[in-house]
Amino acid sequence: MRTFIIGSKELSCIILDTLIGAGHEVVGVYSRDTEPGMLVWRNMGHRSLAQEAEEMNVPVHHNMKVNSEASINLLTSLNLDVVYSCFWSEIFKQPILDIPKL
Repeated sequence: MRTFIIGSKELSCIILDTLIGAGHEVVGVYSRDTEPGMLVWRNMGHRSLAQEAEEMNVPVHHNMKVNSEASINLLTSLNLDVVYSCFWSEIFKQPILDIPKL
């Protein structure tokens, strides 16, 4: 399945690892790892989704507003089956929810 992860903190890295390990195609991630408030989590031992994705050659998108036109255009262009969200600070509006097939 073609998947995309929108997230932060350790659980988003576990989702990435699990999807890759199960043979799914992760075509990108949105990461909040560069935001100042996220540093406390890194200091507590949480991995960086951005860093983990980059090491797996998965495209990383920073500073994206999930409901923005740019986000809608990007996610629509990727022909996604599923979008996973974990520890994201925005409520997804209907246009985003309508993008993945599942």
